[in-house]
Amino acid sequence: MICNGAAVARGVIAIELAELLKDQDEAVRNGLIMFLKKTFPHLGETAVKSLYWCGTGTKVKGITLQLGGKYNITFNARKGKVLVNTQGFALAREADNVKAIESGLTALLTGLGGVALQNRILSAIKAAGHPVISEQRAGNGALVASIDLSGLAARVVVTLGGEVSVITTEGTFEDGKGKIEGLLAQLGAQGLTITLERPIESHRHDDPQTAARHHAYWHGRQV
Repeated sequence: MICNGAAVARGVIAIELAELLKDQDEAVRNGLIMFLKKTFPHLGETAVKSLYWCGTGTKVKGITLQLGGKYNITFNARKGKVLVNTQGFALAREADNVKAIESGLTALLTGLGGVALQNRILSAIKAAGHPVISEQRAGNGALVASIDLSGLAARVVVTLGGEVSVITTEGTFEDGKGKIEGLLAQLGAQGLTITLERPIESHRHDDPQTAARHHAYWHGRQV
């Protein structure tokens, strides 16, 4: 068996698109403009209409763009939604364009939100006093970080979709479980609450092929 003493936690954390506009609204706006110019050049030029506050007293901004003088595009960060409508009556092909613009920008913003979340989690781990030994991006965009978790070697994987895994790669299950619980509490105290799919479990594999595949995943041969 491989890694029989390891402890594993798997869960999810919500991607808050509002975080994108707290300190980097200009970068997000420029990213949206670049995407529109590259993906929909045939629809005309992209112009910035406004940056605005989403509701009285809130700290969340929104972005409004106009594409080709025809399509009004609004990103409401508080609601985490992209809304697109046309100036005047929309023809059938223009309705298709509205759907394509909405889906494309939503996917882009979700990806940006995923990267922002990865960076927040990594910063929070460091702030909690756990040294990051190494970090890399997998082919699917997941962040893979090796950390010193209160004296135990551990690995943290955060996907662009907000899935989070923490595994200790040495020591006993009981020791690893306690230290993972401590890390989750520290992240929660920094506003990063991870909802576990199931209780922290032991990393065991009885089937040799399954064992080899999981060992390769968790120990860096592939992600």
